[in-house]
Amino acid sequence: MMNSDPKDTLLKELLSGRELEELRASTLNHGLDLARRRRRYRRATRMSGFAAFVLAAAVLVSMLVRTTPTVDPRIMVDHPGTAATDLAATAPPVPSRELPGLRRLTDDQLLALFPGRPVALIGRPGDQKLVFLDQPAPTISPLH
Repeated sequence: MMNSDPKDTLLKELLSGRELEELRASTLNHGLDLARRRRRYRRATRMSGFAAFVLAAAVLVSMLVRTTPTVDPRIMVDHPGTAATDLAATAPPVPSRELPGLRRLTDDQLLALFPGRPVALIGRPGDQKLVFLDQPAPTISPLH
């Protein structure tokens, strides 16, 4: 017969069958709890990484989509001593809804900014273009 390990016999003597089963169950439960915690941590890490990626993509898209507002030539910044301020004293401008601190000029006010030059407003009201009549017309190159 083979000699048994004195540690195994001592353990068997200290723990009866019921106590040994309780030890095994508690060890198994502890290991399962640890495995569940690690799995939850890995899942949370993956989800936070995905959320950070989506947030970064949304910020990037919003930055690319955002356009700078175009300034209508009829809108002038109100600075003391400029022609727009001097002109504003003669006829009150219509307040601008686009940008705070800017005022919309009337057609007469815009044309008065260019005294001595032949200018015209061409187009429908609200979609007009300021044209300088003393400049040569742009040349249009034929298509090849």
